[in-house]
Amino acid sequence: MEQILIALGCAGLICGCATPYFAAWLLRMGIGSQERVDGVQAHLVKQGTPTLGGAVVIAATTIAYGVTHLRFGPHGVHLIRPSVGGLLAVAAMWALGAVGGVDDLISATRRRSLGLSPRAKTIAQAFIAVGIAVVAIRYGRMPSAISWTGHNVVSLPEAAFVLCVFVLVWVMANGVNISDGCDGLSSGSSAMTLFVYVVISFWEFRHPHIYGAHTTHGLLDLAVLAAALLGSCIGFLWWNAPPAKIIIGDSGAMAIGGVLVVLALETRTELLLPIICTLFIAEYASSLIQIAVFKITKRLWPHPNGGGRRVFKIAPIHHHFEMVGWPEITVTIRFWLVAAVFAGLGLGIFYVSFLSRGGA
Repeated sequence: MEQILIALGCAGLICGCATPYFAAWLLRMGIGSQERVDGVQAHLVKQGTPTLGGAVVIAATTIAYGVTHLRFGPHGVHLIRPSVGGLLAVAAMWALGAVGGVDDLISATRRRSLGLSPRAKTIAQAFIAVGIAVVAIRYGRMPSAISWTGHNVVSLPEAAFVLCVFVLVWVMANGVNISDGCDGLSSGSSAMTLFVYVVISFWEFRHPHIYGAHTTHGLLDLAVLAAALLGSCIGFLWWNAPPAKIIIGDSGAMAIGGVLVVLALETRTELLLPIICTLFIAEYASSLIQIAVFKITKRLWPHPNGGGRRVFKIAPIHHHFEMVGWPEITVTIRFWLVAAVFAGLGLGIFYVSFLSRGGA
């Protein structure tokens, strides 16, 4: 438990203190956000706000995670070996953060709201997802199966398991990323989901008689990593809250999405993840629905102006509510509430499953 608290406090302190200096450096380098000219007009004032904030989140998380593995004694400092699951989560965070960072830099340097093409992002995410799945199976002693809470496991062929991992990475990385359209929305909602996974990881670690000693190996380490990322999100949110002084960007959002997937895999809650992260999935689904309906109706039932029809005034859905008159701060707070409700629901389902398996 002390490691979890140390990781939380250390990451929060590092991120909270370093973020304003990093934001100032980004401003000097001219690395700022590029707003859509056809989007919410009130957001045009954010043009040039420092982006790439995920870099400080990733760095703070990694440092705090590393600090918790140091042991000081009379004979010097010793490094405690991290678990495979913890290292896999860190690797996923850095890999997806790098993809997002490239996207942020392209957007900033080319002065356009779009960075990497959707195809390039998807290909990169696919390679990373395959790597996560292979390492989890080969080195993490994880069976190729999915479940709600480690109970009633559905076994899959390895190829199908890899595909499931890709779908989770694709949806979560993009879902967290797309929610980064209102100040504080992505970082605040991420903090709520990460808190749930700190609890789940630690709970499974403390109850090996329920979840199996072989499945709980390394879960304390995962709880430490989740706490470190939670602390980073809280520290970053101090500066990302409306009006944001810095934006987490694709670098941070995609990294958080990747860590959430690894946490779900290691805690055997792959099917529970969509409930805990309903907000992110709804955000991404709103964009996919908007694109699909627009393209289909453009061919079959075109709008009088010659284009396709739209389900929402604009996608993703948080911008739709801004277009119908909700102030940005209202959208952020209400979406936080939605994130909290579904994160709590997921934790409740997890606990009910625990009780049904003889826990007390």
